[in-house]
This record gives sequence, structure tokens and C-alpha cells, in this order.
Amino acid sequence: HAARFKLADLYRRHLDNPLAAERLYLEVRNGQVAPREEMFAGNMLIELYRETGRRDRQIVELARFAERWRGTAAGRSAAEALKEFGAQFAAAPAGARA
Repeated sequence: HAARFKLADLYRRHLDNPLAAERLYLEVRNGQVAPREEMFAGNMLIELYRETGRRDRQIVELARFAERWRGTAAGRSAAEALKEFGAQFAAAPAGARA
């Protein structure tokens, strides 16, 4: 899966093709991989969604990540990030919520 990660990085950072990078990260995350690779792919998806402004997908991925890695530092970090999104949403004017 190292090749998929490298190709996804190339698409993301050099070829301005986040959709291709997303597809590769999802293939790894959803495949039969070691937990370390699954966690890395999830982290890369969260970062990709943050970079591209896809807050809806970022929130979904953070929730999936927090549930999957519950009880770990990474899972707690994802849960905390979700709480921050919730606080930002609650503080936003009603017309600014999307």
C-alpha cells in the first residue's frame, strides 16, 4: 500500500487532483490492511478534507475515526476535533450554518 500512499501524495500535492488522492486513500482504508495503514489513510483523508474545505466529509471522517480508534490517543484527538466543530457550529449565526 506504500505505492498507493505515494501516488495519493503526488495527486494531492503536485497534480492538484484531490479526488484521485481521496479515491486512493479510501481504497487503502477500506481494504484489508494493517491497523497502522488504516489509521494513516484515515488521517490523510481528514487532512485532505480540511485542505479542500470539505467540512461535511471532514466531520464524517472524524466521527468514523473517533469511533474506530476509540480508546487511543488518536481516537480521543478526533473526538475532541468533533467537539470543536460542534462548538463552532453552535456559535455561528443561524444564516451561516451549512
